[in-house]
Amino acid sequence: MPVWRGRRMVERVGLLAVLLGACGCGGGPSGGSPATQADMPSQDACLEWAWRLEDSVARGSVKAFNTCFDWDAFVATATRGFEDAKVSRKAFRRGFDEGMTSRTGFAASLCANRRGEVKYNFLRLHDVDGKRHALFRSIMPDGQVDYHDHVLARQPGGRAISVDLFVFLGGEKLSDTFRKLFVRAVAAHSRSLLGRLTEREGQLIAKSEEIEAMTVLLQDGLPRDALDIYKSLPPSVQRERQVLVVGLEAAARVGENDYRQAMTNLDKLSKDDPSIYLLLIDQYAFGRQFAKAMECVDRLDKALGGDPYLDTLRATYFMEEDQYELARKFASRAMEDPNVTEEAYMVLMTMSLRRRDHDETSRLLDVLERRYHVEIGDLATLPGYTEYVQSPQYRAWFEKHAAKP
Repeated sequence: MPVWRGRRMVERVGLLAVLLGACGCGGGPSGGSPATQADMPSQDACLEWAWRLEDSVARGSVKAFNTCFDWDAFVATATRGFEDAKVSRKAFRRGFDEGMTSRTGFAASLCANRRGEVKYNFLRLHDVDGKRHALFRSIMPDGQVDYHDHVLARQPGGRAISVDLFVFLGGEKLSDTFRKLFVRAVAAHSRSLLGRLTEREGQLIAKSEEIEAMTVLLQDGLPRDALDIYKSLPPSVQRERQVLVVGLEAAARVGENDYRQAMTNLDKLSKDDPSIYLLLIDQYAFGRQFAKAMECVDRLDKALGGDPYLDTLRATYFMEEDQYELARKFASRAMEDPNVTEEAYMVLMTMSLRRRDHDETSRLLDVLERRYHVEIGDLATLPGYTEYVQSPQYRAWFEKHAAKP
């Protein structure tokens, strides 16, 4: 039976679903309808906005984070076409505020309680369909990586603000995620309004019971039944990101042939949706198919326009294949970005432990502690450090470390 990486991925892909009561879906990060040049904030205004957003996450300030977003614009996009459904809109807005802007919602998930728990870094500006976008990378405390592509608009006075964002792990814009929740509320309140739904939205409503049953069957240990339901769903529903992930997990539990076919289908989808590369990388790496994982890293890197963090993944995969010189090369290249040097050093640390290079391990510990202020705990309790803590190099490092004020 194939290995399955999906539990952490399901949890991360489902984060917004938990917060908002909606599910993710496939699709590409498009910019929507064209905007006029006057609607676009200047490059300087966008860079100032990006600095404020990055700083708010680094400081753990939910209040400052929320000032970077026009949440009214998110709601307007999510409820477009249903402006007269006042009861549903009012209830939706209450849930939206709780799920997005509160100290327990989306903002708080990025602005973690301790500073530095989440690394949220600006990568670049780019224009899509006449709209200015700002691409960010997030690294969560558990190491899960995601990318957020913000759509920026010009406020009165010229400042930039985010009016939507494409979440790579979710595979859609947040406004689309919100709209799913809103459409479900509309369907529950007034069936007469369902004629306004798009074909895709109508299919999601029509198949909601099957989607829920599929998830329950998987949780109850009946992956074959769950997979049968997944295969019976319309293609557009199958491509919904959270549905897709559950189907992939079901296939992995059923057997090698089903899992291989599911991975092949996923790879085909990635040609129109580069955000799927995050799923493929996770799956291939966990299955120790490092060559395929590396191909997906290269494709994602190209789609993003470059990200030095991905060199830490390349370094890790080369290390796993005992190609240590190549691993060191890519880890060193990753260090050119100050936002990912800690991750690069951790790859080098793992490599030094595997190679029993105790002098190098001591040097790296000093760098992590001195330069990056990493708190070094009791190494004797950590897996992988057993041989190092028995070495004379460790005793020398420990004596020097213990003597520090």
